[in-house]
Amino acid sequence: MVFLVEECTLLKLSPNLIKIIEFLSEKNTTHNDYLIALTITVFKEADFIVKNNEDRGDYLPLELDPRQWKINGAYRIHLEHRSVRELNCKLDAIPVGDVIILNLTSINNVIKTRCTAVETLEFVNLHSSDVNSRFMNLKTFSHRIKNNLTTPLKCDVLNHLGVVNPSLPGLPEELILKILSMLPEADQINLHKTCQKFENLFKSLYENKSGAKKSCEYESYMKLLRLGRHD
Repeated sequence: MVFLVEECTLLKLSPNLIKIIEFLSEKNTTHNDYLIALTITVFKEADFIVKNNEDRGDYLPLELDPRQWKINGAYRIHLEHRSVRELNCKLDAIPVGDVIILNLTSINNVIKTRCTAVETLEFVNLHSSDVNSRFMNLKTFSHRIKNNLTTPLKCDVLNHLGVVNPSLPGLPEELILKILSMLPEADQINLHKTCQKFENLFKSLYENKSGAKKSCEYESYMKLLRLGRHD
């Protein structure tokens, strides 16, 4: 049974996190090093593993030493997805004071970089003598990484490849059209402006009508477009 980072508490940490603490405690490591090791642990839960490191089903201490990825104070880590090569990416982590900016970039696809920032001291406490208290607010941290980095990147790549996925643009067109038809006009306008796919589907709501109803709704559609361009 997998023990996720988000399931950890102040009384019980996952075996992976305990292994991190035991290894890093013996080294000259910083708060930032701990946070990067924690980040890699969450990435593994999302099926991203460090490139060129043999995956043995569990982390070994050598794989968790964040200092091997540090260049001029920043970290660069190349990651591979377990099953989808197109999802391979790189993680750039840039410390700025007590904050680390995390940038996740696809290697094989021209899509936007996903970014989030975390306050190191919100999640790492090196002064605690209790091993279970070295990491804090782990559920918040895990959700932030998955919601802001790994899941959006997966959806962006799969949308780019035209593969169905659990995002609004990744749904089958028939389902998107059904959702569009149920939205208020203002929401239809806003959604139509987000990407070319939604604009084309928005048009098809009216082009598939017939007769007087089509004429009336198409006129309404053109009005919505004009409003959308001038808001």
